[in-house]
Amino acid sequence: MLKCESDCAYEYVNVDMLRCGMYRAFALTRATDLCARWVDWQLHCLLALVALCGTDYSRSFPLVGAKRVWQMLNVLLPILTTQCLRLDNGVPLLDPDLTATQLYGAVYSNAFAAHARGALDLSSVQQRMSKSKLSERTKAAVPSAARAHCTARNANFVMAYWLGLDVDSMAPHFGFRESGGVVEFDD
Repeated sequence: MLKCESDCAYEYVNVDMLRCGMYRAFALTRATDLCARWVDWQLHCLLALVALCGTDYSRSFPLVGAKRVWQMLNVLLPILTTQCLRLDNGVPLLDPDLTATQLYGAVYSNAFAAHARGALDLSSVQQRMSKSKLSERTKAAVPSAARAHCTARNANFVMAYWLGLDVDSMAPHFGFRESGGVVEFDD
């Protein structure tokens, strides 16, 4: 462990141990039976989920943290691998439309199961939650389809960047725009 001057701690990550743990966790899900796998699909799924949970260049799932997403892995991986994530010339990409409707729908229908019972997509989740006894603040925090779509596009940039690809972050398909010299999300 390293210490910096401000007394904050940094820890080293054992990447091999992380990969083994990730593969073990993924092996316990239904995704291993349901998906058409490709080389490094587990790593690509992890990258996509990390990017969707929030980075410097992507926003998180409002109201739902990374730990909760990890607990939903058995539900999310089949959706991610069969509907949302694909390889395009060997590069993993999220389909923004399917990610926004299906994956976000699964995240919020699981996170708010008592209030979104039986909802399968984000629109249905929002409709059911709007009629629930949840606070207006909680209901308003559930991302719009436009935000979810934009975040999926942002996650595609993050994945390409992490995979070492030379990409233009301001390409329109990555969900960023410049306004008055400031880069912002394009939703």
